Amino acid sequence: MDELHEVYYPLSEISSEKRDVGLLELQNAQNLSNNQSKIYSQFANILIASATLTISIFLNSSKLNLTNLLGKNNLFLFSIFLIIIGTLLLRYFVDLQNEITINARKVVILRTQLGLDYKSIQLTLPKDRIEGATNPFNVKSFKGWFKFQTIPFWIIIILVSFIWTINFYSFDLSNIKINRFYIFDLINGIWILGLAFIVLIYYFIFRISLLDKNETFILLAGVFVSKVLKIKLLKNFEYSIYVLNLAV
Repeated sequence: MDELHEVYYPLSEISSEKRDVGLLELQNAQNLSNNQSKIYSQFANILIASATLTISIFLNSSKLNLTNLLGKNNLFLFSIFLIIIGTLLLRYFVDLQNEITINARKVVILRTQLGLDYKSIQLTLPKDRIEGATNPFNVKSFKGWFKFQTIPFWIIIILVSFIWTINFYSFDLSNIKINRFYIFDLINGIWILGLAFIVLIYYFIFRISLLDKNETFILLAGVFVSKVLKIKLLKNFEYSIYVLNLAV
């Protein structure tokens, strides 16, 4: 077990002959993590600005009518196109977040191997961030639903759902001869199903793609149930599961 622990989570120090190589790797990993974090922040800010501008245009322009602009037959296709674009954009943010996490964990491992230990000063340095982490599993890909890293998820869902709603309620029902209440209920039903599909597909793209290798969807469900029932779990139990899997 100790040998596996040394191989898969190296705590031994880097030899003096390879110390320069370790320092270079540490610097490269730190630079990559910082640069990718800056790119993530910049794209997130651009996304926020674009979403704000788009929603403002739709809300403030009383003359803007998507039915006249795109044609009645193209509204649904336009909505599907936006959903696909949102899916690709969200996938980009997920991949970028995974790369940031990998490089951050690499920094923690190399720092530990080089003999840099922040355990004694973790009251001032956060142990769940790269600045003060001593365990790579403390640096998580998914930070939480109300953290900065999830802003692209919320912005894309809000923007796509808003456009989806505008499209559906831009239909002109004045020329429809059959029961308008039936048509209105049908539009409401399709609109609700569309919103549910958007939320579910984006949830799976974002949350499931940010699972660690030792995590599963069943484990997420178990954590959720434990929080509802107020059952205390072992701290950093993901690392315990990881070590047990290695032992098996």
